[in-house]
Amino acid sequence: MSTSTEQQNIVGLSNRLKDTVSSSHKKVTGAIKKSTLTLAEWLIRAYEDVNSTFRFVWWKIIPAIVSFCIVFAVVAVWMPVTFAYEVKVDGKTVGYVSDAENFDVACKNVNDRLVEDTLSVNPYYSEKIVVSGEVDNLSSIYENLISTHNFAEACGLYVDGELALVCPNKQEFVDAVDIAIQAYYGYSKDDVVCANNIKFVEGLFDTNSSKYMKTPDISRISSVITICTTGVETVVEEVPFKTVKVNDSSKPQGYEYTSVSGVNGKNKATYKVYYQNGIEVKRELISSEVVSLPRDQKKVVGTKALTAGPNGTNGGNAKYFWPVARVSNSYVSAYWGDGRGHTAVDICAPAGTPIYAGEAGTVVEVTSQTTGYGKYIVIDHGDGYQTLYSHCSAMFVKVGQKVTRGQHIAAIGMTGRATGNHVHFEVRVGGVKVDPAPYLGLY
Repeated sequence: MSTSTEQQNIVGLSNRLKDTVSSSHKKVTGAIKKSTLTLAEWLIRAYEDVNSTFRFVWWKIIPAIVSFCIVFAVVAVWMPVTFAYEVKVDGKTVGYVSDAENFDVACKNVNDRLVEDTLSVNPYYSEKIVVSGEVDNLSSIYENLISTHNFAEACGLYVDGELALVCPNKQEFVDAVDIAIQAYYGYSKDDVVCANNIKFVEGLFDTNSSKYMKTPDISRISSVITICTTGVETVVEEVPFKTVKVNDSSKPQGYEYTSVSGVNGKNKATYKVYYQNGIEVKRELISSEVVSLPRDQKKVVGTKALTAGPNGTNGGNAKYFWPVARVSNSYVSAYWGDGRGHTAVDICAPAGTPIYAGEAGTVVEVTSQTTGYGKYIVIDHGDGYQTLYSHCSAMFVKVGQKVTRGQHIAAIGMTGRATGNHVHFEVRVGGVKVDPAPYLGLY
Protein backbone atom coordinates (compact mmCIF):
# COMPACT_ATOMS: atom_id res chain seq x y z
CA MET A 1 0.00 0.00 0.00
CA SER A 2 1.37 3.41 -0.98
CA THR A 3 1.87 6.53 1.24
CA SER A 4 -0.91 8.43 -0.57
CA THR A 5 -3.36 5.68 0.35
CA GLU A 6 -2.40 5.91 4.05
CA GLN A 7 -2.91 9.69 3.98
CA GLN A 8 -6.34 9.22 2.47
CA ASN A 9 -7.27 6.76 5.22
CA ILE A 10 -6.12 9.16 7.99
CA VAL A 11 -7.99 12.09 6.42
CA GLY A 12 -11.10 9.93 6.23
CA LEU A 13 -10.77 8.93 9.87
CA SER A 14 -10.35 12.58 10.93
CA ASN A 15 -13.43 13.59 9.01
CA ARG A 16 -15.47 10.85 10.63
CA LEU A 17 -14.31 11.95 14.09
CA LYS A 18 -15.30 15.52 13.28
CA ASP A 19 -18.69 14.34 12.05
CA THR A 20 -19.18 12.27 15.20
CA VAL A 21 -18.24 15.13 17.54
CA SER A 22 -20.40 17.54 15.59
CA SER A 23 -23.30 15.15 15.75
CA SER A 24 -22.88 14.70 19.52
CA HIS A 25 -22.67 18.45 20.02
CA LYS A 26 -25.86 18.97 18.05
CA LYS A 27 -27.66 16.32 20.07
CA VAL A 28 -26.53 17.82 23.39
CA THR A 29 -27.45 21.30 22.28
CA GLY A 30 -30.81 20.16 21.06
CA ALA A 31 -31.53 18.30 24.23
CA ILE A 32 -30.66 21.31 26.40
CA LYS A 33 -32.81 23.58 24.27
CA LYS A 34 -35.76 21.24 24.50
CA SER A 35 -35.07 20.73 28.21
CA THR A 36 -36.44 17.19 27.81
CA LEU A 37 -33.23 15.35 28.92
CA THR A 38 -31.64 15.39 32.29
CA LEU A 39 -27.92 16.01 32.61
CA ALA A 40 -27.29 12.34 33.37
CA GLU A 41 -29.10 11.21 30.24
CA TRP A 42 -27.15 13.64 28.12
CA LEU A 43 -23.81 12.35 29.45
CA ILE A 44 -24.78 8.72 28.82
CA ARG A 45 -25.68 9.42 25.18
CA ALA A 46 -22.47 11.37 24.63
CA TYR A 47 -20.46 8.46 26.01
CA GLU A 48 -22.16 6.01 23.65
CA ASP A 49 -21.32 8.14 20.58
CA VAL A 50 -17.69 8.46 21.55
CA ASN A 51 -17.44 4.74 22.27
CA SER A 52 -18.83 3.89 18.80
CA THR A 53 -16.16 6.02 17.13
CA PHE A 54 -13.44 4.38 19.19
CA ARG A 55 -14.58 0.88 18.25
CA PHE A 56 -14.49 1.78 14.50
CA VAL A 57 -10.94 3.02 14.76
CA TRP A 58 -9.74 0.02 16.79
CA TRP A 59 -11.38 -2.71 14.79
CA LYS A 60 -11.19 -1.28 11.21
CA ILE A 61 -8.46 1.30 10.71
CA ILE A 62 -5.65 -0.11 12.85
CA PRO A 63 -5.85 -3.74 11.49
CA ALA A 64 -5.70 -2.43 7.90
CA ILE A 65 -2.57 -0.40 8.62
CA VAL A 66 -0.89 -3.35 10.40
CA SER A 67 -1.71 -5.79 7.52
CA PHE A 68 -0.22 -3.42 4.98
CA CYS A 69 2.98 -3.12 6.99
CA ILE A 70 3.33 -6.89 7.34
CA VAL A 71 2.80 -7.55 3.59
CA PHE A 72 5.25 -4.80 2.65
CA ALA A 73 7.87 -6.24 5.00
CA VAL A 74 7.50 -9.77 3.60
CA VAL A 75 7.79 -8.59 -0.03
CA ALA A 76 10.80 -6.48 0.82
CA VAL A 77 12.57 -9.37 2.54
CA TRP A 78 11.74 -12.28 0.21
CA MET A 79 11.44 -10.62 -3.23
CA PRO A 80 13.99 -7.85 -3.44
CA VAL A 81 13.85 -5.87 -6.68
CA THR A 82 16.64 -4.08 -8.47
CA PHE A 83 17.61 -2.32 -11.69
CA ALA A 84 19.08 -4.55 -14.47
CA TYR A 85 19.43 -4.83 -18.26
CA GLU A 86 16.89 -6.85 -20.20
CA VAL A 87 18.63 -8.68 -23.13
CA LYS A 88 16.71 -9.33 -26.34
CA VAL A 89 17.97 -11.39 -29.30
CA ASP A 90 15.97 -11.35 -32.52
CA GLY A 91 13.13 -9.67 -30.64
CA LYS A 92 12.94 -12.34 -27.91
CA THR A 93 13.92 -11.79 -24.26
CA VAL A 94 16.65 -14.24 -23.28
CA GLY A 95 17.43 -12.93 -19.75
CA TYR A 96 18.58 -10.09 -17.48
CA VAL A 97 22.15 -9.08 -16.68
CA SER A 98 23.84 -6.50 -14.49
CA ASP A 99 26.33 -5.74 -17.29
CA ALA A 100 27.04 -6.82 -20.90
CA GLU A 101 30.09 -8.89 -19.92
CA ASN A 102 27.89 -11.44 -18.16
CA PHE A 103 25.88 -11.94 -21.35
CA ASP A 104 29.15 -12.45 -23.26
CA VAL A 105 30.00 -15.23 -20.79
CA ALA A 106 26.69 -16.97 -21.53
CA CYS A 107 27.39 -16.73 -25.28
CA LYS A 108 30.86 -18.22 -24.76
CA ASN A 109 29.32 -21.12 -22.85
CA VAL A 110 27.12 -21.83 -25.86
CA ASN A 111 30.00 -21.63 -28.33
CA ASP A 112 32.10 -23.94 -26.17
CA ARG A 113 29.43 -26.64 -26.65
CA LEU A 114 28.67 -26.00 -30.32
CA VAL A 115 30.32 -28.62 -32.55
CA GLU A 116 29.60 -27.58 -36.14
CA ASP A 117 28.25 -24.03 -35.77
CA THR A 118 29.22 -20.72 -34.16
CA LEU A 119 26.77 -18.54 -32.23
CA SER A 120 26.71 -14.96 -33.51
CA VAL A 121 24.10 -12.61 -32.02
CA ASN A 122 23.33 -8.88 -31.95
CA PRO A 123 21.83 -8.27 -28.45
CA TYR A 124 19.59 -5.32 -27.56
CA TYR A 125 19.83 -3.99 -23.97
CA SER A 126 17.19 -1.96 -22.07
CA GLU A 127 16.93 -0.99 -18.37
CA LYS A 128 14.24 -2.70 -16.30
CA ILE A 129 13.20 -3.07 -12.65
CA VAL A 130 13.23 -6.80 -12.03
CA VAL A 131 13.36 -9.29 -9.19
CA SER A 132 16.97 -9.57 -8.06
CA GLY A 133 17.05 -13.37 -8.39
CA GLU A 134 16.47 -13.19 -12.16
CA VAL A 135 19.60 -11.13 -12.80
CA ASP A 136 22.77 -12.82 -14.14
CA ASN A 137 21.13 -16.27 -14.28
CA LEU A 138 23.62 -17.57 -16.88
CA SER A 139 22.21 -21.10 -17.03
CA SER A 140 18.77 -19.72 -17.90
CA ILE A 141 20.27 -17.40 -20.54
CA TYR A 142 22.22 -20.40 -21.96
CA GLU A 143 19.03 -22.46 -22.31
CA ASN A 144 17.14 -19.56 -23.88
CA LEU A 145 19.92 -18.91 -26.39
CA ILE A 146 20.14 -22.52 -27.63
CA SER A 147 16.36 -22.78 -27.77
CA THR A 148 16.08 -19.55 -29.77
CA HIS A 149 18.65 -20.79 -32.31
CA ASN A 150 17.27 -24.38 -32.56
CA PHE A 151 20.33 -25.93 -30.95
CA ALA A 152 20.12 -29.00 -28.71
CA GLU A 153 22.42 -31.36 -26.87
CA ALA A 154 22.99 -34.35 -29.18
CA CYS A 155 25.59 -36.78 -30.54
CA GLY A 156 27.18 -36.52 -33.99
CA LEU A 157 28.38 -39.47 -36.06
CA TYR A 158 31.58 -38.64 -37.96
CA VAL A 159 32.53 -40.92 -40.86
CA ASP A 160 36.13 -40.53 -42.04
CA GLY A 161 36.29 -37.08 -40.42
CA GLU A 162 33.02 -35.74 -41.91
CA LEU A 163 29.79 -35.20 -39.96
CA ALA A 164 27.28 -37.70 -41.39
CA LEU A 165 24.32 -37.86 -38.99
CA VAL A 166 23.14 -36.43 -35.64
CA CYS A 167 20.95 -38.09 -33.00
CA PRO A 168 19.89 -36.91 -29.49
CA ASN A 169 20.91 -40.01 -27.52
CA LYS A 170 24.50 -41.27 -27.87
CA GLN A 171 23.92 -44.80 -26.55
CA GLU A 172 20.93 -45.35 -28.84
CA PHE A 173 23.03 -44.03 -31.72
CA VAL A 174 25.96 -46.35 -30.97
CA ASP A 175 23.61 -49.35 -30.71
CA ALA A 176 21.93 -48.45 -34.02
CA VAL A 177 25.28 -48.21 -35.84
CA ASP A 178 26.24 -51.63 -34.49
CA ILE A 179 22.92 -53.05 -35.72
CA ALA A 180 23.53 -51.53 -39.17
CA ILE A 181 26.97 -53.15 -39.34
CA GLN A 182 25.59 -56.56 -38.31
CA ALA A 183 22.53 -56.29 -40.58
CA TYR A 184 24.21 -58.22 -43.40
CA TYR A 185 22.82 -61.62 -42.47
CA GLY A 186 24.50 -64.75 -43.73
CA TYR A 187 27.88 -63.71 -42.37
CA SER A 188 29.39 -64.37 -38.98
CA LYS A 189 30.27 -61.38 -36.82
CA ASP A 190 33.97 -61.87 -37.52
CA ASP A 191 33.30 -61.49 -41.26
CA VAL A 192 31.49 -58.14 -40.94
CA VAL A 193 33.48 -54.94 -40.42
CA CYS A 194 33.07 -51.25 -41.11
CA ALA A 195 35.59 -49.87 -43.60
CA ASN A 196 35.27 -46.32 -42.29
CA ASN A 197 36.85 -44.45 -39.38
CA ILE A 198 33.81 -43.87 -37.13
CA LYS A 199 33.73 -41.35 -34.27
CA PHE A 200 30.93 -40.13 -31.97
CA VAL A 201 31.06 -36.52 -30.69
CA GLU A 202 28.66 -35.03 -28.13
CA GLY A 203 27.75 -31.34 -27.97
CA LEU A 204 25.29 -28.78 -29.33
CA PHE A 205 23.97 -29.41 -32.87
CA ASP A 206 21.46 -27.68 -35.12
CA THR A 207 18.12 -29.55 -34.91
CA ASN A 208 17.01 -28.03 -38.25
CA SER A 209 19.87 -29.72 -40.12
CA SER A 210 19.02 -32.42 -42.68
CA LYS A 211 21.49 -34.66 -40.84
CA TYR A 212 19.48 -34.52 -37.58
CA MET A 213 17.40 -37.58 -36.65
CA LYS A 214 15.00 -37.59 -33.68
CA THR A 215 15.48 -41.36 -33.43
CA PRO A 216 18.13 -43.59 -35.07
CA ASP A 217 17.23 -44.66 -38.62
CA ILE A 218 19.04 -47.89 -39.59
CA SER A 219 18.57 -47.35 -43.34
CA ARG A 220 20.06 -43.83 -43.17
CA ILE A 221 22.97 -45.07 -41.08
CA SER A 222 23.64 -47.87 -43.61
CA SER A 223 23.74 -45.31 -46.42
CA VAL A 224 26.61 -43.29 -44.88
CA ILE A 225 28.93 -46.10 -43.79
CA THR A 226 30.68 -48.77 -45.83
CA ILE A 227 30.16 -52.31 -44.55
CA CYS A 228 32.74 -54.86 -45.64
CA THR A 229 31.83 -58.55 -45.65
CA THR A 230 33.53 -61.68 -46.97
CA GLY A 231 32.20 -65.03 -48.08
CA VAL A 232 33.29 -68.26 -49.75
CA GLU A 233 31.75 -69.21 -53.09
CA THR A 234 32.25 -72.36 -55.18
CA VAL A 235 31.28 -72.25 -58.87
CA VAL A 236 31.71 -74.35 -62.00
CA GLU A 237 33.30 -72.20 -64.71
CA GLU A 238 33.69 -72.77 -68.41
CA VAL A 239 37.21 -72.82 -69.86
CA PRO A 240 37.10 -71.37 -73.42
CA PHE A 241 38.45 -73.56 -76.22
CA LYS A 242 41.24 -72.36 -78.52
CA THR A 243 41.06 -72.08 -82.30
CA VAL A 244 43.82 -73.74 -84.30
CA LYS A 245 44.10 -72.67 -87.96
CA VAL A 246 45.34 -75.13 -90.59
CA ASN A 247 46.55 -73.63 -93.90
CA ASP A 248 45.36 -75.26 -97.12
CA SER A 249 47.15 -74.14 -100.29
CA SER A 250 44.50 -75.79 -102.44
CA LYS A 251 41.86 -73.37 -101.23
CA PRO A 252 41.79 -69.69 -102.24
CA GLN A 253 42.58 -66.85 -99.89
CA GLY A 254 39.56 -65.94 -97.80
CA TYR A 255 38.31 -69.51 -97.66
CA GLU A 256 37.68 -70.83 -94.12
CA TYR A 257 36.14 -74.08 -93.01
CA THR A 258 35.75 -75.47 -89.50
CA SER A 259 36.87 -79.08 -89.60
CA VAL A 260 36.63 -79.74 -85.86
CA SER A 261 34.21 -77.91 -83.57
CA GLY A 262 35.59 -76.55 -80.33
CA VAL A 263 34.17 -77.50 -76.93
CA ASN A 264 34.63 -75.49 -73.74
CA GLY A 265 36.12 -77.21 -70.72
CA LYS A 266 34.92 -76.91 -67.11
CA ASN A 267 36.66 -76.03 -63.84
CA LYS A 268 35.33 -76.20 -60.29
CA ALA A 269 36.69 -73.07 -58.53
CA THR A 270 36.40 -71.87 -54.92
CA TYR A 271 36.77 -68.12 -54.23
CA LYS A 272 36.95 -65.83 -51.23
CA VAL A 273 34.62 -62.98 -52.18
CA TYR A 274 34.84 -59.44 -50.78
CA TYR A 275 31.73 -57.21 -50.62
CA GLN A 276 31.09 -53.55 -49.79
CA ASN A 277 27.49 -52.83 -48.77
CA GLY A 278 26.50 -56.11 -50.40
CA ILE A 279 28.23 -55.39 -53.73
CA GLU A 280 31.14 -57.59 -54.80
CA VAL A 281 34.38 -55.64 -55.19
CA LYS A 282 36.99 -58.40 -55.36
CA ARG A 283 37.45 -62.16 -55.30
CA GLU A 284 40.49 -64.33 -54.63
CA LEU A 285 40.91 -67.89 -55.94
CA ILE A 286 41.32 -70.39 -53.11
CA SER A 287 41.34 -73.64 -55.09
CA SER A 288 40.57 -74.97 -58.57
CA GLU A 289 39.68 -78.47 -59.83
CA VAL A 290 39.47 -79.56 -63.49
CA VAL A 291 36.10 -81.10 -64.34
CA SER A 292 36.67 -81.46 -68.11
CA LEU A 293 39.35 -80.28 -70.53
CA PRO A 294 38.48 -78.02 -73.51
CA ARG A 295 38.71 -79.34 -77.08
CA ASP A 296 40.41 -77.08 -79.62
CA GLN A 297 38.54 -75.87 -82.67
CA LYS A 298 40.30 -76.58 -85.99
CA LYS A 299 39.72 -74.26 -88.92
CA VAL A 300 40.99 -74.79 -92.48
CA VAL A 301 42.18 -71.53 -94.06
CA GLY A 302 42.79 -71.12 -97.80
CA THR A 303 46.13 -69.66 -98.89
CA LYS A 304 45.87 -70.00 -102.69
CA ALA A 305 46.13 -66.67 -104.53
CA LEU A 306 42.96 -65.58 -106.27
CA THR A 307 42.85 -65.96 -110.07
CA ALA A 308 40.72 -63.94 -112.41
CA GLY A 309 38.47 -65.20 -115.21
CA PRO A 310 39.71 -65.50 -118.84
CA ASN A 311 39.69 -61.74 -119.37
CA GLY A 312 41.09 -60.91 -115.91
CA THR A 313 44.35 -59.09 -115.29
CA ASN A 314 46.17 -62.30 -114.39
CA GLY A 315 44.54 -64.53 -117.02
CA GLY A 316 42.82 -67.76 -116.01
CA ASN A 317 40.28 -70.25 -117.28
CA ALA A 318 37.22 -69.64 -115.06
CA LYS A 319 33.74 -69.83 -116.61
CA TYR A 320 32.85 -66.28 -115.62
CA PHE A 321 34.78 -63.03 -115.85
CA TRP A 322 35.86 -61.53 -112.50
CA PRO A 323 32.90 -59.15 -111.78
CA VAL A 324 34.80 -56.35 -110.00
CA ALA A 325 37.61 -54.12 -111.25
CA ARG A 326 40.97 -55.04 -109.69
CA VAL A 327 41.63 -52.09 -107.38
CA SER A 328 43.32 -51.59 -104.04
CA ASN A 329 41.24 -52.79 -101.07
CA SER A 330 39.26 -55.19 -103.26
CA TYR A 331 38.82 -58.65 -101.74
CA VAL A 332 36.37 -61.49 -101.13
CA SER A 333 34.59 -60.81 -97.85
CA ALA A 334 32.18 -63.76 -97.79
CA TYR A 335 31.82 -67.10 -99.50
CA TRP A 336 28.90 -69.45 -100.16
CA GLY A 337 27.40 -70.75 -96.93
CA ASP A 338 29.87 -69.25 -94.41
CA GLY A 339 27.72 -70.46 -91.50
CA ARG A 340 24.82 -68.08 -92.15
CA GLY A 341 23.25 -69.58 -95.27
CA HIS A 342 24.93 -67.13 -97.63
CA THR A 343 23.96 -67.82 -101.27
CA ALA A 344 26.65 -65.85 -103.10
CA VAL A 345 30.20 -64.56 -103.08
CA ASP A 346 30.63 -61.05 -101.70
CA ILE A 347 33.44 -58.96 -103.20
CA CYS A 348 34.32 -55.74 -101.41
CA ALA A 349 35.68 -52.64 -103.13
CA PRO A 350 35.44 -48.85 -102.67
CA ALA A 351 32.14 -47.19 -103.57
CA GLY A 352 31.83 -46.53 -107.30
CA THR A 353 34.25 -49.29 -108.39
CA PRO A 354 33.10 -50.77 -111.77
CA ILE A 355 31.03 -53.96 -111.84
CA TYR A 356 31.42 -56.15 -114.92
CA ALA A 357 29.12 -58.70 -116.58
CA GLY A 358 30.37 -62.24 -115.88
CA GLU A 359 29.39 -63.42 -119.38
CA ALA A 360 27.54 -62.23 -122.47
CA GLY A 361 23.76 -62.33 -122.23
CA THR A 362 20.51 -60.41 -121.98
CA VAL A 363 19.52 -58.16 -119.07
CA VAL A 364 16.24 -59.60 -117.71
CA GLU A 365 15.84 -57.56 -114.52
CA VAL A 366 16.90 -54.10 -113.30
CA THR A 367 15.31 -53.42 -109.88
CA SER A 368 15.68 -51.00 -106.99
CA GLN A 369 14.66 -52.04 -103.45
CA THR A 370 15.02 -50.24 -100.12
CA THR A 371 15.83 -53.54 -98.38
CA GLY A 372 17.20 -56.93 -99.38
CA TYR A 373 19.20 -56.75 -102.62
CA GLY A 374 18.88 -52.96 -102.92
CA LYS A 375 19.69 -52.00 -106.53
CA TYR A 376 20.41 -55.16 -108.54
CA ILE A 377 20.74 -56.56 -112.08
CA VAL A 378 20.00 -60.09 -113.41
CA ILE A 379 21.57 -61.27 -116.68
CA ASP A 380 20.41 -64.42 -118.53
CA HIS A 381 23.27 -66.26 -120.28
CA GLY A 382 21.22 -69.04 -121.88
CA ASP A 383 21.19 -72.78 -121.16
CA GLY A 384 19.52 -72.04 -117.78
CA TYR A 385 22.42 -69.94 -116.44
CA GLN A 386 21.85 -66.53 -114.84
CA THR A 387 24.03 -64.18 -112.76
CA LEU A 388 22.88 -61.53 -110.25
CA TYR A 389 24.73 -58.36 -109.12
CA SER A 390 23.22 -56.55 -106.08
CA HIS A 391 23.77 -53.61 -103.65
CA CYS A 392 24.84 -51.40 -106.59
CA SER A 393 25.17 -47.65 -106.17
CA ALA A 394 24.37 -47.09 -109.87
CA MET A 395 23.17 -49.26 -112.79
CA PHE A 396 24.07 -48.57 -116.46
CA VAL A 397 21.88 -51.08 -118.35
CA LYS A 398 18.17 -51.65 -118.89
CA VAL A 399 15.88 -54.66 -119.29
CA GLY A 400 16.20 -56.32 -122.71
CA GLN A 401 19.66 -54.88 -123.36
CA LYS A 402 22.33 -57.22 -124.77
CA VAL A 403 25.69 -57.14 -122.94
CA THR A 404 29.10 -58.62 -123.64
CA ARG A 405 31.46 -60.53 -121.35
CA GLY A 406 33.29 -58.07 -119.01
CA GLN A 407 31.03 -55.10 -119.94
CA HIS A 408 30.78 -52.31 -117.36
CA ILE A 409 27.18 -52.63 -116.13
CA ALA A 410 27.05 -51.02 -112.67
CA ALA A 411 29.02 -49.51 -109.75
CA ILE A 412 29.83 -50.86 -106.29
CA GLY A 413 27.60 -49.56 -103.46
CA MET A 414 25.80 -50.62 -100.29
CA THR A 415 22.11 -50.18 -101.10
CA GLY A 416 19.52 -52.45 -99.52
CA ARG A 417 20.61 -54.65 -96.64
CA ALA A 418 24.37 -54.13 -96.62
CA THR A 419 26.96 -53.18 -94.02
CA GLY A 420 29.67 -52.07 -96.44
CA ASN A 421 30.42 -51.36 -100.10
CA HIS A 422 30.43 -54.64 -102.06
CA VAL A 423 28.72 -56.65 -104.81
CA HIS A 424 26.67 -59.72 -103.96
CA PHE A 425 27.41 -62.03 -106.93
CA GLU A 426 25.03 -64.98 -107.42
CA VAL A 427 25.01 -67.82 -109.95
CA ARG A 428 21.71 -69.56 -110.73
CA VAL A 429 21.40 -72.80 -112.71
CA GLY A 430 17.88 -73.77 -113.73
CA GLY A 431 16.54 -71.20 -111.26
CA VAL A 432 18.50 -72.72 -108.35
CA LYS A 433 21.24 -70.78 -106.59
CA VAL A 434 24.64 -72.54 -106.62
CA ASP A 435 28.09 -71.80 -105.20
CA PRO A 436 29.68 -69.13 -107.45
CA ALA A 437 33.27 -69.91 -106.35
CA PRO A 438 33.99 -72.63 -108.95
CA TYR A 439 32.59 -70.41 -111.72
CA LEU A 440 35.06 -67.65 -110.77
CA GLY A 441 38.06 -69.98 -110.57
CA LEU A 442 38.29 -69.69 -106.78
CA TYR A 443 38.37 -73.53 -106.37
